[in-house]
Amino acid sequence: MPTSPTTASNADVQRGATGTLSGRVFELIPGDRVPAANILVVAVVVTSSSCSPLCVSTTKYTYENTMTGSDGRYNFPALPSGSAVLLTNSPAHQQVCGAGTELRGSATLDVEITSTASPQPSPTMPPLRVAGQVYEITPGGRVGVRDAWIALEHHGPDAPFLTLSTGADGRYAMCGIPANWQISFDVGKTGYDRSYAWHTFTGDTTVDIELRRH
Repeated sequence: MPTSPTTASNADVQRGATGTLSGRVFELIPGDRVPAANILVVAVVVTSSSCSPLCVSTTKYTYENTMTGSDGRYNFPALPSGSAVLLTNSPAHQQVCGAGTELRGSATLDVEITSTASPQPSPTMPPLRVAGQVYEITPGGRVGVRDAWIALEHHGPDAPFLTLSTGADGRYAMCGIPANWQISFDVGKTGYDRSYAWHTFTGDTTVDIELRRH
C-alpha cells in the first residue's frame, strides 16, 4: 500500500508537468450519442516515486478539474506523468465506463455519460470488461443483493476510478478497466458488512462478491 498521499498544488503541477490530456465527453441518449456541454471533468493522476532500498517510495495524487465546452471537449494542458483517470460528475448523469491511461506526454480519452433517470448502455463497451454479482447466502441459498454500491479506486486509496450500483438481481457490469492496474472493489449496502479487495485484470472476467448482514 502507498504511504500517506499528498495532493499536488497547481504550482506543483505546473513545475512538474510533462503531459497533456484532452478529449470529449458524450452523452448517451436513446438511439444516439451527443456531445455533453458544461460537464465537470476531474483528472486524477497517481505518480509513484522509485528509489534505492535505503529510502521509502512515495505516492503523490494530483487532482485537476475543468468543464467541457459547447462541443463536449475538455483539455488538461499540464499534468504530471503517471496513471491518469478521468471522472465526470453531474447531478443528472452517471459515467458509463472507466477512463484511464498511462500518461507519458500527450494522451486522448473520450468519456461517455448517461442519464441517471434513464441510463443507456454504451454502444461500444470498450475493453476491459468485468461483470459479476453481489450476493448473500441465505437459508434458501444464494440471493443477489440489489442496489449495493461498488466504489472502485486505482493504484491506492484516494484515487477514485468509477462508481456503480447493482441491479435488481445483484448483478453489475463495468467496462474500460485498464489492464494490469491495481483496482480496489469497495462494496457495501446499509445493513451489511463492507467488502474490500484488490484485483488486477489482464482480460475480461467475472468477479462475484459476497456481502454478509451485520
